[in-house]
Amino acid sequence: MLNSVGANKTSARGSAVSLCSLSLMVLLSLTLVDCVSLKTPSPVAITLKSTSATVATGSTAPFSAAVTGTSNASVTWTVSGQGCSGTACGTISSRSSFAVYIAPPLAPSPAIVNIIATSVADSSQSASASVTIVPRVAVTVAPTNPTVPTGTMQRFSGSVTAESNTAVSWSVSGVGCGGAACGTISASGLYSAPMVVPSPAVVFVKATSVADPTKSAMVNVTVVSSGGNSGGNSGGNNMVMPVLPTLPQAQVDASMPDTTDYTVVQVNANGNLQSAINNASCNPTGTIIKIQADATFEGPYILPVKACAPGKWVILRSDAPDTNLPALNQRITPSFERYVPVILAKWSGRPSIEVASGASNYRLMFLEAKVDAEVYNSTHASLIAIGDGSSAQNTIASQPKNIIVDRVLMRGSDSPPVDLYRGIDLECQYCAVANSWIDQVHVRGFDSQGIVGWNSTGPWLIDNNYIEAAAENIMLCGSDSHIPGALPSDITITHNYVFKPLNWKWPSQTTGEAGPNWAIKNLLEMKCGIRVLIEGNVFQNVWLGQSDQLGEAIKINPANQKNAPWTGVSDLTFRLNEVINAEGGFGGPTCSTGPNPTRGNQRDLFENNLSIATGGASGRRILVTGTSNGNTCGMPDVYFNHNTILAANDFALTMITMESIVPAGVVPLQRFAFHNNIMAYDSRWGVAASSMECFVSGVHQPCWTPDAWWSDLIFDTTTATCDNKSFGPHAVACPVGEINGVGFVNSAASDYHLAPNSIGKYAGTDGKDVGADMDALNAAIAGVVGP
Repeated sequence: MLNSVGANKTSARGSAVSLCSLSLMVLLSLTLVDCVSLKTPSPVAITLKSTSATVATGSTAPFSAAVTGTSNASVTWTVSGQGCSGTACGTISSRSSFAVYIAPPLAPSPAIVNIIATSVADSSQSASASVTIVPRVAVTVAPTNPTVPTGTMQRFSGSVTAESNTAVSWSVSGVGCGGAACGTISASGLYSAPMVVPSPAVVFVKATSVADPTKSAMVNVTVVSSGGNSGGNSGGNNMVMPVLPTLPQAQVDASMPDTTDYTVVQVNANGNLQSAINNASCNPTGTIIKIQADATFEGPYILPVKACAPGKWVILRSDAPDTNLPALNQRITPSFERYVPVILAKWSGRPSIEVASGASNYRLMFLEAKVDAEVYNSTHASLIAIGDGSSAQNTIASQPKNIIVDRVLMRGSDSPPVDLYRGIDLECQYCAVANSWIDQVHVRGFDSQGIVGWNSTGPWLIDNNYIEAAAENIMLCGSDSHIPGALPSDITITHNYVFKPLNWKWPSQTTGEAGPNWAIKNLLEMKCGIRVLIEGNVFQNVWLGQSDQLGEAIKINPANQKNAPWTGVSDLTFRLNEVINAEGGFGGPTCSTGPNPTRGNQRDLFENNLSIATGGASGRRILVTGTSNGNTCGMPDVYFNHNTILAANDFALTMITMESIVPAGVVPLQRFAFHNNIMAYDSRWGVAASSMECFVSGVHQPCWTPDAWWSDLIFDTTTATCDNKSFGPHAVACPVGEINGVGFVNSAASDYHLAPNSIGKYAGTDGKDVGADMDALNAAIAGVVGP
């Protein structure tokens, strides 16, 4: 049935000016009475955004300098102190006018250092900041991540640094258990496992400082049946293989339903779209709301809760014929704009389309959600908001469910430049973003995301999209879940083109103009996530950001922002992806960030990925760190296998950068394996510390021989080599200048297959070619194209 609803330039250098006074004498002769040469002061000036800071030992603080009076804004950075010299004052990592100060592991005396920025254009001009270094109050727990059989006991010890009172209190909790069902722990730290394995089988043992209850540390305890294999780790070089991650266990069905018997409602320009939505039925059959293709509607439009029959939907779509629109599984692009209606996000803080908490069975197709660039003033808003990220949505049942966004344009504005925080917000279960286009999402001074979600259980499907955003193109969490024990889980991210335009680089790399200073961070960041598959994507362009980020492509760093200690990352599979032009490096996994306890990070697999033009700014290929601002979580079971990661240029300081500052008895990495990879580094280090260096209980350790202190670290002598230069007890690697000696078929034409005479041919531990499986990779990213 068919219903109708409504129808002159100043030089930057000092100049000599001759001032002469002439006096007319009585004898009518001109006499030069005063001729003085004056030199004007240099117009160059330099200021620091922050002139003081307090930094805990081993922690960091960002600084930025502004230079005026010259076109050369570059500065040099130094650090000095009265009671220290060299690295004992700390170190500083910089790029042009941005720098990150890393405090030393021990505070000097006096505990004040100066950060000095000096103008390159005029070295007489400088500015300084005073940094006070204070001891880090930190709680640690040992052992980390043990396996305890049911009915047995495990002794834990807790320590507190930088406090005279080192006592801790103990507690135990779990996601799938409560009280004694999780086990018990005594005041002295003796844990007694329950008689029955809880589900999930991981419980959390927490030590809290008695002197400062805001400081705590948590470790995971895996409870196994007493008749099972504990899987314990005895330390040293036992060559224990990592436990592989579990793939997503739930999937989102984004296929088109049969709409043969659906009611069709037409909404023309100036029609009441909200009324049509409110009146649409999905029981016993569904409704298709067709919206005039060339019309513009002012949001927000609310998709309310409806009692839908199983398999029945309310569909909002363009009324253009399907022959004018992208086919099923074809990505929409801006070339289709004339065939879709526009839903404007016009009001500050409000999206164009908002799906209410508890709503279900909505499908959005062939629409354009965009900002009204003339009046829009964003306040943490999304173009499309599915669910509520606040504490108002605090149960599993309150999430929206079965929400599909398919072939939808979501667009901010570069011209005029508009601050837009998010493209689409996923606070929902069984929801999908597919075949869509998200661009021009950016904010000055704050994070922005193309796709983000935190207050959700999942599953999600993010497939075949173009995703463009300044800070994080895709982000899991970043805020705490308000659903107790819940995290986005069973996430599938496939066949997306994830991209930052180079004209966002400040100043623009394409025009040279100093346009809006968008906050740049990463291409993908995970602060949480359970059972995540990232496969067949292309990630392109990220650089040292205006927000003092390092410009890593992939960043895995569990973070409990405040009140969600269950936050963590586990079971991540990152495979068959291509990463292009990541100035800060490929990135990699870290233990956790921030002072609040988390479940940490465990079971990460990086396999068959190609990363080219990597690390041009930082010189790093991969960062792996067990440092976590006092939360030592171990980060077990990290596996890099069959990856090809090549440098952007000869500035390739390290192949893998490992950083950690941990107390004695703590192992930051367990069952870490690195097999069958082709990677580039220069003649100095293959595996090395960054400027942070590596310390165990305040004692420096040689990071380039990591087996000396990381347990179960595996390197293969079969990893692709050129000249057998050793950088560790089990490893060899290839210097940058000789990378083609590996024997690629044609690296100049981006063909990174190994030639028949390559030293890496069939040389893997599994009998396969070393490096990425290029046939499988090319098949996985076929059809994944950019703008």
